[in-house]
Amino acid sequence: MSRRNGRITFGSSSDTSTLNPSVIRSHSMLHLAELFIQDFPEVGITHQGRLSRDDLREVEAIVQENFWNNAGFSAIGGHTFTWENQRSSARIQENTVQAVVVFDESSTYVLYNYLAMNFIEARGYKLLSGFSRANSFDTVQLPFSGDTAPRLPQVSGIGNRTLGRYVYRIDMWPPKRGGCLTDDGDRVLSSTVVRDSILGGNIAIVSGRCHEPGTSGTCTVTMGGATLGESSTIECSGSANCTGAGVFLACPIPPAFRQGQARLSLAINTIPGAFSTSISLVSPDETVSGKIELAGEFENWMKLSSQGLQITYDSTLRGILTLRVVGYSEAGLTQIDSTNTPMKTLLEVTAENDGQMDVSELSCPSETPECETHHIGFLEIVDGGYPSRYLRSRIMPLGWFVHKYYTKKQQPEWYRQKCSALSATDEVTQQTREKLQALTCPGNLLQARAESSRYLRLSYCPDLPLGCSSATPSQTCFVSRAVAEADLRSAPASICCYDATAGHLIYQDFIGAQSGNDWSQHGSRAIRSHPEGVAPGGNNALLPGRVAFMSHWYWDALQFFYCCRWSNVGDCPFYFMNERPTPKVSTFVAGRGGGIVGDPHLTSFNGRPYLFNGIGEYWLQRTDDNFQVQGRFLRLQPNDNATVLVAVAVRVGTGATFQVSVVTAANGSPRFRLYRREPDTGYQTEISLTVGRPYIEGGVTVLLASLDNIVVQLSSNDQSMGIDLYAADGMDYMNAFVALSASLKGLTRGLLGQWTDDVDNEFVDVNGDKIAFRPNATEFHYQFCKKNQLTTVDASLFVYEGSRTSIFLRYNRDFVEPYERKAVFSADNINPHGEEQSTCQSNADCIFDLRVMQNTNIARQTREKSEEFGSMQASANETVVGRYCDKPAVRGLTLPADIALTEGARVQLSCAPTLHATRAQETVECTRQTDGTLRWQPDPSELGFDCQIGSGPEPANQANVGLIVGITVPLALLLIIGVIVIIFLVMRRKSTGQTGGGKGKPNSSRQPQSIGASRTTIVSEGSTGGGIDNQGQSNRRVDGSTGRQYETRQQQQQQQQQQQQQQMDQADDPRRSYDSDQMMPMEPAGPFNPEYASIGNQKGQSRSEVV
Repeated sequence: MSRRNGRITFGSSSDTSTLNPSVIRSHSMLHLAELFIQDFPEVGITHQGRLSRDDLREVEAIVQENFWNNAGFSAIGGHTFTWENQRSSARIQENTVQAVVVFDESSTYVLYNYLAMNFIEARGYKLLSGFSRANSFDTVQLPFSGDTAPRLPQVSGIGNRTLGRYVYRIDMWPPKRGGCLTDDGDRVLSSTVVRDSILGGNIAIVSGRCHEPGTSGTCTVTMGGATLGESSTIECSGSANCTGAGVFLACPIPPAFRQGQARLSLAINTIPGAFSTSISLVSPDETVSGKIELAGEFENWMKLSSQGLQITYDSTLRGILTLRVVGYSEAGLTQIDSTNTPMKTLLEVTAENDGQMDVSELSCPSETPECETHHIGFLEIVDGGYPSRYLRSRIMPLGWFVHKYYTKKQQPEWYRQKCSALSATDEVTQQTREKLQALTCPGNLLQARAESSRYLRLSYCPDLPLGCSSATPSQTCFVSRAVAEADLRSAPASICCYDATAGHLIYQDFIGAQSGNDWSQHGSRAIRSHPEGVAPGGNNALLPGRVAFMSHWYWDALQFFYCCRWSNVGDCPFYFMNERPTPKVSTFVAGRGGGIVGDPHLTSFNGRPYLFNGIGEYWLQRTDDNFQVQGRFLRLQPNDNATVLVAVAVRVGTGATFQVSVVTAANGSPRFRLYRREPDTGYQTEISLTVGRPYIEGGVTVLLASLDNIVVQLSSNDQSMGIDLYAADGMDYMNAFVALSASLKGLTRGLLGQWTDDVDNEFVDVNGDKIAFRPNATEFHYQFCKKNQLTTVDASLFVYEGSRTSIFLRYNRDFVEPYERKAVFSADNINPHGEEQSTCQSNADCIFDLRVMQNTNIARQTREKSEEFGSMQASANETVVGRYCDKPAVRGLTLPADIALTEGARVQLSCAPTLHATRAQETVECTRQTDGTLRWQPDPSELGFDCQIGSGPEPANQANVGLIVGITVPLALLLIIGVIVIIFLVMRRKSTGQTGGGKGKPNSSRQPQSIGASRTTIVSEGSTGGGIDNQGQSNRRVDGSTGRQYETRQQQQQQQQQQQQQQMDQADDPRRSYDSDQMMPMEPAGPFNPEYASIGNQKGQSRSEVV
């Protein structure tokens, strides 16, 4: 904590306070925040000191009374700051105000105490009081701060009606106001919830104007013009935990099932919309509210059977605690809202009060029908307080919870039935399947980077157990915008992964071992539901498959568990991968890109470079209906003529505006700041970003891809635009690559021109006038560039630190005296010499920047980005038609990860692990046809090559190495040895009179094996009848096409004994061969029978493989 004239800073890294460190014990519990009180040079007398014990108890009581559910607050320290007789040098009026800080181990509060306020303005500035985050954007002012009358001492902000007092909690941002106001003038609502899950469930305690006991209210939550929920308020008065007299009301936050900024409004009695505040709805795993922590590795929670599933939670919860297992399912729903909810409580039990509990033995009750459908969800604890507090775990698969339910029903392989249901052919599924099969990917890594209008880099997705792509360092992955037609009950998207070095698309969908459930996601694939969801417009219904985060969990992650994590017999490539094929490259339609580099060198969408000489704020791009993009260009150094791009502001439709600014940052911190401005109120705030986690609001998506790279994606229906920004190394400016989707061709205007086939009229200014390009830089600057400059503050999308009009004119001084102009340069006919040649290597943009700025670091970065953007632009402009073959459309086919499917590529058709080929492997080649397209020859669909679940002919070596000669001699020797062994065994059988079981009884421990099978796995059934292996899944086989379970164990054994008796009766048949281990009669070679492979060993036998 540091103090300076009229300001106190908490949690500042530049702490210069001489106060005893024990006053504020921990800066880590405080957000960086300033308490500011009329900062003027002449402040009269100032005081600071510790609170006495009596004063500490008095302020402690104020906190308890003015914050609902804070009756247990016990202050451990406090400090006072007093500004006495504060005045302006030009006036004799005096103001006196005091700030009292108290705290316990986890929270900090400030009590303002206004004694006298005789003036409200000095030196042309209004007096302000409140809090900030040490910047000019995030501020929370006291009620009536900056008002036209000195009302702060005349109004009470606490429950006992003492005038001039206002209390705030400041260890969170924004600060939470306690108490209430005795004046009707303030309409700002203070809420304890500013960030909540899309699934709702929290209770927002709100305070505003004081109301009497019995006051009723209505809470409404809206987003984008749509009403998400409406409910009656919960009143604080009448509760033993609430000591204030009707000070507070509480609003339940309803499930929204979509992310972004929402507005919580409160109507009291006859005052509609009396108070409102903004809340942010985010991923269930990102909320900062109460958490249930899952102890140990999350891997344990993803198994079907695990022991020691421990949870920990807040041990200070009050009353009787209830633990709920809440499931989520979209099955059978045609729309999703608070009435048609996909959430269902599956189980309620009493939880321990000591903050920890073992949930391993919890099981879905047999009388609960949702046990059949709700297989993902979360744990929830509700306490007995008023209102209740809610704690939640992260989203998880509930296999560990429902597997016991299915085992009791004699359905240990229930997950295979769920997996095979992916082959459903209903209308809704078929519509989604067609969209999935039509998805595309850019042809190579460079082209994907140039398509930021439609594809965003994937870093990680904390919401999914395996991440969005589980990308290894050797691959770089992107996710496309969702395909979201109005009536489609899904949000299909492409995951496009590329070799990080070679740059080609990686086609292999999954990697798995020969057996076992260790399938891992790798390479490109389609997904049914985009991780970020798709919000409907206005009050249109939210459809299944479009819920943010949860639909992706339900339709993609859960299906992966069914088919790949819990099943190990080939369901993963046969069902899951087949329904999510590798996106096509041959039908990809490229967009266009333009660039801004260094002392601005611009390249239009048609590839024409020119030198931009502007200073101030300009239109980079805009369309008539939806997209607005502006750039701020300022001098890099006060004494030179170089200008650079320092900020970009965007807007889609009539929504909020967003500004990205580049800043100097410490190592390990982002180089960008994101600011948001509300269109109606003008409220400005900074938005915190996490690397890899997109921020989405309306049609704006902002992704901090890395500490020095941020991407802004604008979208509306089928139109989209991407702004890819890179912070310069060691300098406060950025380079930009702007990408357009093909649907924006001919529709944009601004400094980067218009993507058009009429290259002589590509430069269209913001007014729609076409300007011919002028080689003379001065002429082109005044005839085209200047016409794109902002002329009024009302047109500006930018955030300003103070008065919008005055700061706007400061940035755009062409419109006020004295004029500020930048010298106009031309980059024509520049020849390098000396250092320029070594630094720039004949790059004209680099040479120009080096001569103007005399800085080799800037010049080098100009050259590098100019060349990089040039390659990206060339790649974006390339057509992929006729350049690539798509992955052959064979179910279960696997491809090497290091192959590029370009002309001449040869592929040996091979099946994924655990699948078998219906015929010998074939090799196909990507061949140029007479019409110029590329196709596989021979056509894989005409070869009869297919992959099936179960064993089959042993595939040829996948390395394409001819081993036939090398194995001929050893194989012949093995055949001779085999004949000798068989003769020996036949003689031994005749001499003993046994058929393999001992004492003349049939042997039931070994089962028939198909000669045609390349490998049969013999597994041990456990005592539960299903056989749970060490990974927690059953090994009982299920028919892959129908999901029908096979006979019970007793029926199987009876059938086995009958078959073996028939085999013994025919033992002397010369056509029969014998198992060399147990002399088991074996059927002659013939069609593969999947039932043979499904029969397990007797209890107690170890798992083994017979090859």
